[in-house]
Amino acid sequence: MILAIPFVAGSANYDHLRDKILAAGACPRHSLLVISRVQDSDPATVFYNKVKRMFVMSDIVYLTDVEPERSRTRMQNDMFREAAFWADTKEDAEGEITNSPWMYLDPSYAPQVSAWMDEIETEYFKAHKLVMGMPEPHKDMVIDSNGRKTTIEGGLYFDGPVVLDRRFHSRSALIHTLSGREHWRLYLRYEMCKNHEAVTFLGKAGNSIVRKPKPRKIPDPPKDGETAPIDTPEEFSPELPATAKATKPPAT
Repeated sequence: MILAIPFVAGSANYDHLRDKILAAGACPRHSLLVISRVQDSDPATVFYNKVKRMFVMSDIVYLTDVEPERSRTRMQNDMFREAAFWADTKEDAEGEITNSPWMYLDPSYAPQVSAWMDEIETEYFKAHKLVMGMPEPHKDMVIDSNGRKTTIEGGLYFDGPVVLDRRFHSRSALIHTLSGREHWRLYLRYEMCKNHEAVTFLGKAGNSIVRKPKPRKIPDPPKDGETAPIDTPEEFSPELPATAKATKPPAT
């Protein structure tokens, strides 16, 4: 299986992700792809060099045409499309299963168990679907016949990590018209939801294979006469941007 990680400096705790990948152990039958903007090349390269030894094959791609003035949505779409193309055209490395799937990892999620990619790949083959992930309901804002704004059910979209068919880039018609108007999670949902497997082990269940870190509890301020708690990095690490809810897809 191919693990594709979008790298956007400041959008996720990449140090946490790096530590979790290293702690989970080697993935000798799997490949790694990191996609970064050229302006994030220094931290992206540091991250890549730390984790690439865990995989049988690895590569890093810098999107040189992603300019700062481009919309955030356009940047995220370009990264996803580049990962899909890379997976579609990549030759199998030694030991890899032929036509194994690829996973686009939301970098706010991290592995929780060893042999995590083996487990995800096995579940994908058992499902025998185009897409595997965590579908969420999406609400669309529309204008009714009286000119008033109203909300209607807009179907499903995939939140968090998504596991896709190796040839998704070739099989998708919509990915080739993906622009900066709508996030890929929403724009491609019509294709993805036609043939998908809904799972909870990619972040929702307590025993998930990958999930977000638990929120850090900040202790209450000391009362009169009490000793203030020791400020540890674990307790007082800065909060990362919250993942968007169903009405707005996550950052990456």
